[in-house]
Amino acid sequence: MVGDVEDRSATASPEREALRAIEEQRRGAFKRVLIGLLLLNLAPLAATVGQPDYNPGAVIASYGTIALIYFGAVFFFRKGWLGLSAHFLTAGIFTVAFACVLFMGGVNSLISASFITVILIAALTAGARATTIYAALSFLACSFV
Repeated sequence: MVGDVEDRSATASPEREALRAIEEQRRGAFKRVLIGLLLLNLAPLAATVGQPDYNPGAVIASYGTIALIYFGAVFFFRKGWLGLSAHFLTAGIFTVAFACVLFMGGVNSLISASFITVILIAALTAGARATTIYAALSFLACSFV
């Protein structure tokens, strides 16, 4: 009886270590996704400055919202809620991109890149089911115009 308990804990320990390693890989991948997305979203901001239809209020509204989404995702991530952080980030970026379609003149190349980014975020962080849902929503949003 005592031997069985020791054997179970001996087999459970490598499994726990493997699960911890997988979780650390997921957390590391999510950190890289957050950093990459931050850089990816800063590039269009730099490109909008000086354009003929540059609207500082619209830029501040959209990028301020994106900043709040990132801070929220980082907050959830630091609390250890990786799934919630992934869905918060994905839904937030999708909502901003869709709002840009509605209120900023329809779909253009930057907004299209945002929808592609949403699909990539879902694929890298939120899982296959979320990826399918956001791909369908992105397709519908792009054809909404």
